Amino acid sequence: MLFSNLNNMYSDLLDPNIKIQHISENLLPKTKDTIIRFSNRQKRKNIRENMLVDQYWANEYIEYYNKNPIITHYDCIGENVINMPLGIMPSKYISHNIDYYKSYHPIEPQYKNKVFWRGRGFTHNIRKILIDFLKDKKHPNIDVDYWTPNGNPYGPIKPPPSEYTKYFEQLKCSDIFLVIRGDLPWLNSFFDGLRAGCIPVCIDTFYGNLGWENIGIQKEDILLDFHTSINSLDEIYEKIIKLVLNKDKILYMKDNIRNFYNKYILTDRYLNNYHTAYHYAGWGDFLAAKILDLVENNYQITSKQFFSAKVKEIKNI
Repeated sequence: MLFSNLNNMYSDLLDPNIKIQHISENLLPKTKDTIIRFSNRQKRKNIRENMLVDQYWANEYIEYYNKNPIITHYDCIGENVINMPLGIMPSKYISHNIDYYKSYHPIEPQYKNKVFWRGRGFTHNIRKILIDFLKDKKHPNIDVDYWTPNGNPYGPIKPPPSEYTKYFEQLKCSDIFLVIRGDLPWLNSFFDGLRAGCIPVCIDTFYGNLGWENIGIQKEDILLDFHTSINSLDEIYEKIIKLVLNKDKILYMKDNIRNFYNKYILTDRYLNNYHTAYHYAGWGDFLAAKILDLVENNYQITSKQFFSAKVKEIKNI
């Protein structure tokens, strides 16, 4: 159960003899025709400042298993690395019932004329740089601020349920939500925005590289994708404002968000069992499809993008 319950969840699709090897710390003997999943959280450092923060320790694994496909959600890249996003927000972090995500789904798009973000500023310095920049603009359509929880989502005393409820109500009243990387290029809160029917504006994440075109979606029709190594803060700001003031474009993109969420996320097999593997919930069918791709191609990577057209076969789309 190296991809927690994967074989059980997809026993009708995946051969039980498919080899998936989990590598935590020590390098294990190389095995042909094996998918590698690795993590080494204890080696992470400078996670609040740099990009590709896991590259320095991951290189050893990537080079050693250079004949194997590697699937990981850690912040690194490589010729044999497939980057996989994190799943939905675990209920234990927000003091809600385990099936909280069932309480609301995207509705018929409405124009709210609003950009929204709430989050912790210290998880990566780009957050503070960008949020302070946007706050200084004092634009009436931009509502961004730091979240100072009454409690710690990752500590023994969690924030009260009312904090997430308030946050989600604010999301529902917005058109655009900012997805700014923290110590990883993936965020559990990505699903909060999709569930609220908001358009993600991604900054220094990997969401733009998932392979949206492989499922018939143009990336530009569902999100904006920026990288501060390429895009200036002024450019990011100008493009956000241009989008939020374009009612027709907003409604078009929000409708695409709603269709994607209903068609691909709500139908995910892992979603209703996410308490067993929340890291994959929402993306489970995509993971199974990618593994099928790899097996059919003799464990050779034909595309490093996580999205595979085979997910449509799994979902009978």
